[in-house]
Amino acid sequence: MTLTMAFGSFIAGATSEGGGAIAYPVMTLWCQIDPKIARDFSLMIQSVGMVAAAASILLTRTQIEWKCIKWVSFGLEFFIFT
Repeated sequence: MTLTMAFGSFIAGATSEGGGAIAYPVMTLWCQIDPKIARDFSLMIQSVGMVAAAASILLTRTQIEWKCIKWVSFGLEFFIFT
């Protein structure tokens, strides 16, 4: 599982796919883990990673380009509510 998650993190960083796209099939097909548990694990691991990234940005006081955040958020709201 460690090698799967390491490969998944490489894929997540190199492409627009998430690490769960690698972990989920491996967990369900190879490790014979229940699909619901594999799905929840994939979502949880992504959430933990994103919270860790946000915390590191805030704790290191990295400058944030708010204009970019505004436009991306606007586009996301438009996509969700249409």
